[in-house]
Amino acid sequence: DSPPPMAGRPSGEVSFAAMPSALPVLPLRDTVLVPHVSTPILVGRPASLAAVEAAMQLPERRLLLVAQKDAEVQEPAAADLHRVGVVARLAHLARLPNGNVKAVVETEGRVRLT
Repeated sequence: DSPPPMAGRPSGEVSFAAMPSALPVLPLRDTVLVPHVSTPILVGRPASLAAVEAAMQLPERRLLLVAQKDAEVQEPAAADLHRVGVVARLAHLARLPNGNVKAVVETEGRVRLT
């Protein structure tokens, strides 16, 4: 099973005004992000592309970035993800010829999944 495209509202170390009740979840392989950085990420798996598309529909273009426990898992379920991640805003998107997306994300704060 792939992770649900939307997860429950994160609760944790930070509080965001006007945070939606759910955010799209983007599992990350071999990547751990920290708050308050801007970094490019490459998105190619169908569920991950769907999460990016869902975030683009939100007014603040936010999504939840969470590291996978095992990078070899191609379609991670919720149990395959760490319980702490970061909320990020999609700052820039570039669609590549091979169907992948290169996104620049600006991480805003650490959250604990509930």
